[in-house]
Amino acid sequence: MNALIVFTITGGLLLDYHWLLYGQAAASAMAWLVCLGLWARADAANRMALFACLVIATAGEVFLSLVWGLYQYRLENIPFFVPPGHVLLFYLGTQIASRMPDRATTWIATLAAALTAVLAFSGRDTLGPLLLALFFLCLWVSPARSSTRRCS
Repeated sequence: MNALIVFTITGGLLLDYHWLLYGQAAASAMAWLVCLGLWARADAANRMALFACLVIATAGEVFLSLVWGLYQYRLENIPFFVPPGHVLLFYLGTQIASRMPDRATTWIATLAAALTAVLAFSGRDTLGPLLLALFFLCLWVSPARSSTRRCS
């Protein structure tokens, strides 16, 4: 499933970019098919997480893009593949995270901070520092990562 998700995301983005007439529709069909397949295979607890991701991602896209105008898509819409694409990335992230050792948290956070600093100082990403702060907050309050904190 992980390889299919990677193929769907990369292939869908390439289709959307290079096949102007029908690329977005083809990418959307691919993303929704894989997302629905993932939904069908998931147990009840994972279905709730996938559904929550879909709702939050869709609301975020509508608010940040259409209402707030923080960014704009090429065709001035929210491509129909974007919300299920968030679900696929979320699922892929949980699969990768479950296989990583706890010590990976430190080097991932370090790399993220360095990349965010470069992008922020170059003016290419002004929202990155806020998202990085949210990332660090999640690490700090997460009960799943309590074994990596040594507070005694």
